[in-house]
Amino acid sequence: MKVKINLILLFLFILGIGGFILFQKYQELQKPRIIKINMKSGDFFFDPSTIRAKVGDTLEFNITNDGYHTFVIYEPQKYLSLKKELSEKFESFSFKVDTPGTFEFFCDVSGHKSSGQKGRLIVEK
Repeated sequence: MKVKINLILLFLFILGIGGFILFQKYQELQKPRIIKINMKSGDFFFDPSTIRAKVGDTLEFNITNDGYHTFVIYEPQKYLSLKKELSEKFESFSFKVDTPGTFEFFCDVSGHKSSGQKGRLIVEK
């Protein structure tokens, strides 16, 4: 009988620790993250051209640039608008994403977007 009670107590103890660890992991996954994006910008491209984030994340862009370009997201109906000139060899900026959805980013220098200098920012809940 005593062995059975000890086994039950041991089981409950292990179950309690497992539940605590799972709860901590769940809370960790719910925290906003800082996502560092090392991007290259050149003649008619952004690399990477697809970026994934979650609502509440902060995106830190470090862009190595070749030539004169811009980084633009313009989605006024989704309350997201950003424009950065990429006139230096290396540019850094950050912003927080608060709206879920798929957003196009692009270079608005004449002819660059239509030649393929664009990408997607996918923000999930």
